[in-house]
Amino acid sequence: GEYQQDIDDMREQSELECQGRLGGVQKISLAQRLSTMTGEDIKYISYPSYIPDLIESDSLARALRDSVQSQVDFGGDISPQWIVTAYLDSIGEDTYSSSYKCLELSAGTQENIVEISFTNAGEMETVFVQSQELYDLVRHSNDIAEYIDQDMLSIFQPQLNRRMEDTLFQLQASEQWTGAESAELLYLVKKAEYNDIFDGTVYVAEYQYVIDIDNMSRFEFVAGMSLDSKERLVGYDSNTYAVAAVADGQVIFTGFLPYDTYYGPEDTAQENGRKAVEELVISNLEG
Repeated sequence: GEYQQDIDDMREQSELECQGRLGGVQKISLAQRLSTMTGEDIKYISYPSYIPDLIESDSLARALRDSVQSQVDFGGDISPQWIVTAYLDSIGEDTYSSSYKCLELSAGTQENIVEISFTNAGEMETVFVQSQELYDLVRHSNDIAEYIDQDMLSIFQPQLNRRMEDTLFQLQASEQWTGAESAELLYLVKKAEYNDIFDGTVYVAEYQYVIDIDNMSRFEFVAGMSLDSKERLVGYDSNTYAVAAVADGQVIFTGFLPYDTYYGPEDTAQENGRKAVEELVISNLEG
């Protein structure tokens, strides 16, 4: 049925974990695993950055191999701000286990210190290493590609400026979020253009901005929020699509849609996205 593949994947993952606990999977130490790491061993790298292919498997494997000789004793918690997960085993097509042969790399504000956790055969081992190369890879894992489409900016700049001003006002008015100083638009590209929704053109742009803050200890992160390598807040705004309806050269409506508007396989994503845009525009123009 519709969920059979998911069920099969879960069953296979469970069997692997059971084999590990029963001794059916050969265990390997973290040091051994790192010392022989190659790019081909890394099946998938998970990180929140908006830059595709920011971390190359070969570069990460080399940094991991080199880190074996740089283990350090580190007392306490590094309070990780940046996390990269490297999956060393795939279960089914494009499906990766979250608890089998998995490397998690965590970095905080302690310069060049990375915590490496390795889950294998149902057991976890953790070490700390001192490596500038590995630290830089992890720390930059949440950076946003800095690109502004000037054609889109001419349409959306007033709308997005108001959005960022409203965000700063909300943060500065809250005791929990004291310290927000400024917001900067880093990424703006055209996502879609529709000429048949109404008697004009509807533009959709994907955007991302960062918020500069003066005291990280005052902030409480929730799902989707994190820091870029310059310690600016990313992901406060869950709306990442701006919509503008233009008629006779004038913007007559603006709105926003959430990050998952175009989520899913390409055909489905485009269809769902169009429906959401059309509903937003028509309901507001008719209202």
